[in-house]
Amino acid sequence: MKNAAVFAAPAAAGVMLEWSPAWHAFLGMIAFVLASAVTYMINDISDAEADRLHPLKCDRPIAAGDLSPSAARSAAIVLAAAALAISIFAGTWFSITLVAYLLTTTLYSTWLKHIPVVDVITVTTGFALRVVGGALASDSGLSVYLITGVAAAAAFISVGKRAGEVGRLGDSAPDHRSVLRWYTSRRNRTLLFITQAICFGSVVGLALTTMPIWWSAPSIMLSAAILERFRRLVASGHVDDPVRLVTSDRVIMFGAAAFIVLTGSGIYL
Repeated sequence: MKNAAVFAAPAAAGVMLEWSPAWHAFLGMIAFVLASAVTYMINDISDAEADRLHPLKCDRPIAAGDLSPSAARSAAIVLAAAALAISIFAGTWFSITLVAYLLTTTLYSTWLKHIPVVDVITVTTGFALRVVGGALASDSGLSVYLITGVAAAAAFISVGKRAGEVGRLGDSAPDHRSVLRWYTSRRNRTLLFITQAICFGSVVGLALTTMPIWWSAPSIMLSAAILERFRRLVASGHVDDPVRLVTSDRVIMFGAAAFIVLTGSGIYL
């Protein structure tokens, strides 16, 4: 689902109903799906020992012993090669963006995820590169409101994930991930408010510059409700996985579906 961000720029530009932009964006999405798999394999190889001690992550294939690290490394090499091969058909600049994504996520998995704030910024960069890649593949242009909104939403969810881990694991959270020592409840609440505000402001700017007011107004109100519900649920400290929350909470799901319909109608009708 994260790789759907590749479609953000061509969708916002209103070109997703045209064959060439849609096809190249689809190729870009497939390339990012393969690249994401590489990222998860590298990350799970790096975290295998810690994951075995985690109440949920212990079921991941490498931590559980269902997939050997050597097999995962071999698969990662094959998938990276496949991603780069497909990226060629989406354009040279897209290929460069994909390489930048692979380098960024590899640095995250092996080093940057242990540095407070930098870890969230790196995750946010990964989503921003998906949006940029989609714009380059489809040659659709890129709105500053769009890339800012997607980046802020990624940071919002990333902070929510850390807040969820701290809430679930309590005082033992740093034993599972040392970086969680920095993400105290107070700091998490502050970061959630900041990223929520930036994301909402970006949605307002994007809506007002791409849609008539009768479509943008309800879209803006819906986005405000969705963001606030997510923040409240995460801040309560009872959410196990904020990423899964997006696809499991009925209010957020229906709100997101309505937002997509309204935004799509405003851009394409």
